[in-house]
Amino acid sequence: MRKPSLVILLVGVSAFAGCNKAKDEGKKPPAVSAPVVVVDAGSPPIDAVAIDAGPLPLTPGVPAGKVGLQVIDLEYGGIVASGLPAIKGDGSAVVALSSADDGGRGYLDLEVLFLDGTGAVTKKLRIADPNATSADEVDPDSPKTAARTAVDAAAIAKVAELNAELAVGDWRPLKGTAPLQRSDSMDYTNEIPLGDLTYKLDVGKRVLTLARAGKVVATHKLGTIYKVAKGGGDEMCGGDQPFLTAVFSDAVAGKAVIQIAFIPGGHNCGSGGDVYAVVPLPT
Repeated sequence: MRKPSLVILLVGVSAFAGCNKAKDEGKKPPAVSAPVVVVDAGSPPIDAVAIDAGPLPLTPGVPAGKVGLQVIDLEYGGIVASGLPAIKGDGSAVVALSSADDGGRGYLDLEVLFLDGTGAVTKKLRIADPNATSADEVDPDSPKTAARTAVDAAAIAKVAELNAELAVGDWRPLKGTAPLQRSDSMDYTNEIPLGDLTYKLDVGKRVLTLARAGKVVATHKLGTIYKVAKGGGDEMCGGDQPFLTAVFSDAVAGKAVIQIAFIPGGHNCGSGGDVYAVVPLPT
């Protein structure tokens, strides 16, 4: 709006000067024959304060090129996983996220798993517990309660602990497939191709098969890393149904990382978090 003000000011100054000159010469100032043209300076500037951009992320972002985690919101599962799962340079450790279904409430249920080179879990970091979050749910327009502030602070501290640990050493992202989404119509015996290999999980026997060009090249028993759901019964919530959700591999370490997720045994029943297996890549 500065330009129109300047134009009006100049017009006013000119008119004032013209009147003085006319008075000095004993003459009337000339009549204005053309209407004043108003200059459109465009839309007024947008007041950024008035824009509802939503809440700020709960934790800081991960620097470009680094491996780590950012939590956006505990109530709707908002996270940014940068380069996760990741493997240590010598293949001696893997870090991965274990996300669970909280029964349809929408709260973040997230744990970080550290595994050794064989797939055994060596450390767990609970980032968000949906029961703790839901117990202290607050109106976005209201101040947070002390209990909810403590829940947020705990998540912030755990993310900081995780990112500090991943900042040390030569962690690198694992390359693989995007996790399949949970679905009641999921084919539990699905196959996932990655590179020149196809991975298939026999859920009931807990056996992973790797094939190349249609020929089985490796078979791995996965022990008891998950429970096998039992059929029958009239329980509202039956056992979780495992399924192969994603596969990752690292040629340098010569290992594949298998991600297994779970489908709830009933409507709004919830299910456990992802589990992982580490197997050698066949030659």
